[in-house]
Amino acid sequence: MSAMAEKGEGFYIEKKSGDIAHNEETALIEAAMARADEETRIGIKAIFKLYWRGAVWSMLLSLALVMEGMDVGLVNNFFGQKAYIERFGHVDAKGKKFIPANWQAAINNGQQIGAVAGLLFNGWAQSKYGSRKVYMLAMVLLAAFGKYKSSRFPNTDRQSSSLFSLPLCPCSLSGT
Repeated sequence: MSAMAEKGEGFYIEKKSGDIAHNEETALIEAAMARADEETRIGIKAIFKLYWRGAVWSMLLSLALVMEGMDVGLVNNFFGQKAYIERFGHVDAKGKKFIPANWQAAINNGQQIGAVAGLLFNGWAQSKYGSRKVYMLAMVLLAAFGKYKSSRFPNTDRQSSSLFSLPLCPCSLSGT
């Protein structure tokens, strides 16, 4: 069997005459590349019409990034809230409550350290177990800790802990 190389777009495809499996593989790759080219020419409306389940699921997953941004901006705002100062503040010499600077720094720095550690662990876990399994485990843990929080501290933040118990599963969007 003779072999010859054909230069494609930045790569070489080796063709062997008479190799049926290789020809089927090449045809499959070419079909996938053709389909990918077709999909790049489709407009936004057509994409949402064809792949609405995937688009909705992608938007829901992207809300996790919104929450990451909310953590950074929201926690700093607690230090100026009267209710927060009344509950967690220390009394100074004049009898006025305040949040000490060392606690503010510890909370902010702890948040950043936790984010970096979580990203490092998440990268390792996704490469080892796959992104879907890791994300689903994270959602289960989030729901479990939300339920734990609501049962352990029943008088605090009932609304957010019940929000964490919502089923966030791709099966609910796909109808299976």
